[in-house]
Amino acid sequence: MDNDKLSIAFLGTLVPDSNEYHNPAFNRSGNMVQAGVIEGLNKQGVELKVLTSQPIPTFPRYNSIFLKRKSINYGQGITITIIPSINILVIREIFRGIYALISLIFWSIKNRKNKRCILVYNVYSPPLPFVYLIGKVTFSKTIAIIYDLGMPPKTLKLDFFRKFIYQCVELSAKFFIPRLNGRIVITEAIAQDYAPGKHFLMIDGGISSNIINRLFPLELKKNQTEVIFLCAGSLWNGNGVKLILDALKLNDNPNIRLWFAGAGQDLSLIKKAAETDSRIIYKGMLNLNELFQIYKSSDVLLNLRVISEEEGKYLFPSKLLEYLIIGKVVISTSAVHIKRDYGHLCKIIENVNPISLSELFNEIAEMRKDLMLNIGLKSREEMLNKHTWDNKSIEIHRYINDTVFEK
Repeated sequence: MDNDKLSIAFLGTLVPDSNEYHNPAFNRSGNMVQAGVIEGLNKQGVELKVLTSQPIPTFPRYNSIFLKRKSINYGQGITITIIPSINILVIREIFRGIYALISLIFWSIKNRKNKRCILVYNVYSPPLPFVYLIGKVTFSKTIAIIYDLGMPPKTLKLDFFRKFIYQCVELSAKFFIPRLNGRIVITEAIAQDYAPGKHFLMIDGGISSNIINRLFPLELKKNQTEVIFLCAGSLWNGNGVKLILDALKLNDNPNIRLWFAGAGQDLSLIKKAAETDSRIIYKGMLNLNELFQIYKSSDVLLNLRVISEEEGKYLFPSKLLEYLIIGKVVISTSAVHIKRDYGHLCKIIENVNPISLSELFNEIAEMRKDLMLNIGLKSREEMLNKHTWDNKSIEIHRYINDTVFEK
């Protein structure tokens, strides 16, 4: 390979954020991370091939048993190929791995004069052993972007079979992650625990163009007594739903409004609470345009991670970055490195309990509107200057060229 041109094959679960692909397995935060990486690397002049495993519940939880191959024009000159598969647990991932292997053999032949790198998002689909094998067969460097790892929180109450699958993934990750050529991680703990002593790049997320293009002007709200708190995304106990509802039970401030948007296992709790407390409103499962209308009307965004430190040390709520660029006051727990890296932009709740959260609700509800505006302006400016995917893709491109290919 005497050519300095870099060719990257990206393996992930990226799909267009449209109703066609919205289902219980679709994760908007993860999808936006992948979109940001792809768009950013494309701007770096990288030759890209994108193979994606459509996120979808397995049969019979979802009515599709055969998933067809699709080629999608994603825009900006990027084409996404959705890998065909049989939508049955385990069989699906083996099928996807084999398809990726065959496809990337041809890709490596076509790009034989270029530096080649296989970039996989997380370790599940296709499974990491296939990715490692593909790298060896095609003489390509392999790098994993690891944003989701470790056993799921116990509160999810997975059945025995799914726990067994996660345990197998854990064993595979501990074996293969140190043997990859590079690691891009969302928290330092992932690299320290799964690949001790190996080089890595920490990127905890970024802001993509589909967020930046939807930003609205920040203006001073006058003559408004109500203060709207918003919790959006996955609505379950780990994201603070029960904590929020318990805090509101202790709080009789008539000026507080609590909006929820999204879906999750605690949705029934929200709807039940809304029946007896008119301050609680469920806004539904929203598309991105609808969500931004809700953002615009909100005053405070809630980023609460309520799981044990051990269960949460590999998890960073990258939605925090989206919240910060929106330009509203953000309440956040101090999970992983949030306090260290973003504490100056957030209202950090140190004691995660309903009493402390209720008191913080009142404190912010009484805050001057011009002060709230200044907090939002500061956070938006910093995020635009330092945390866009354009910025992060430069770091990733440099890491691949200067570290991965030099080792």
